[in-house]
Amino acid sequence: MLIDKRNDIKKEMDNEEDESKKNLLDLKQKTVKIIANSIYGCLGSKTSRFFCKPMAALITFYGRKLLK
Repeated sequence: MLIDKRNDIKKEMDNEEDESKKNLLDLKQKTVKIIANSIYGCLGSKTSRFFCKPMAALITFYGRKLLK
């Protein structure tokens, strides 16, 4: 869901002409990216109460798959 939201914001950014609105959208997409990375960090950290190695592994699996 977060990745879809970020992609939607980036598409909106591409269609925006107003530079200040474009900058605001850029901040929004970066914020969503940080949230997604933080969730991965919580899932992958053994000291986190949300630790879930299979979920963290799944995230990295899809990341590698998308890069290939």
